[in-house]
Amino acid sequence: MDGEFKSAAIGSIIDDKTKSEFVNKAESRIKDDEPLYSFLMKEKKTDKSISNSYSQIIEFMDDNSVCSKCKKFISCPKSGRKGYVSKLKYNPFSDSFEIYSTPCKFYKIIKDALDRFIYSDEDKIETYYSFMRVKAFLPKGTKQNDSSSISSSFINIGSESFFDAAKANPKENNKGLFISDRTMNGYELLKGISFFLANHNKTVSLIRGDKLLNDCSSNIPEVKNDAMKALNYALDADALIVLNMGLEYKSPTNRDLVLIPLLQKRNSKGKITFFSSASSFDSLISSYCRGNKNDMNDLEGMFREIVDIREIKDIAYF
Repeated sequence: MDGEFKSAAIGSIIDDKTKSEFVNKAESRIKDDEPLYSFLMKEKKTDKSISNSYSQIIEFMDDNSVCSKCKKFISCPKSGRKGYVSKLKYNPFSDSFEIYSTPCKFYKIIKDALDRFIYSDEDKIETYYSFMRVKAFLPKGTKQNDSSSISSSFINIGSESFFDAAKANPKENNKGLFISDRTMNGYELLKGISFFLANHNKTVSLIRGDKLLNDCSSNIPEVKNDAMKALNYALDADALIVLNMGLEYKSPTNRDLVLIPLLQKRNSKGKITFFSSASSFDSLISSYCRGNKNDMNDLEGMFREIVDIREIKDIAYF
């Protein structure tokens, strides 16, 4: 009964006159688009191939009219389909044309970079937006120590990270950064750096500090298994970015079983590593070592072998 009612309702709304007007407008629009009309005439198999597909073809035309005005991926107005364009293909079973989606030319440029994220706790596309926001603070031609064209410590740290990381050779001992920052600038900066590295043909692992260091010691099997997978990706990636370090439970167990082996193995492979934290470097080291001076010296020395320590004191930019 429900199905019959819906069919009757639809039939009462879309009358023959409305259908006829739609068909006439569709035919006119399709014929006015010479490249599309030529494609359809070439691909069609019967006289009804096109008439069976008016609604799909018009939807395709409307979608592509939006794309024709687009200049770059970040300005794409399509909600839920950002970076995708519609295509038509003939379906011999229904004797009609169907729509399918494929990445647009702008999205293809960044898609290769996004595919190099072997693990990410963040939405990967957000790293591209972060990169574009951070890039706005880096003047064109900025060089590593060009303080004359770099006004803030945030921009200075950004330029050093971008240029050094891009040149990083996994066979060498490359230093990353530990960024202490309460304003979330460091968090945004490292997300941007992660995309930049991926766009320079490096595999990237982007992991939350609490997941990496807390969940590996979880008593819940599923949680622990997911964390161990993330840890394996952290060991293998050309570049590791650990976000919001310091939110995790800072226990000697996490330090000795996860953090120290991770630092040692990445250092031995000469792979670049970045950390962002709202805590100061000294307070984080002290918390992990419960104030034990010898342990603090060992852990600090291990960190300083693979990262430079920076603190951002600027206002929040984002």
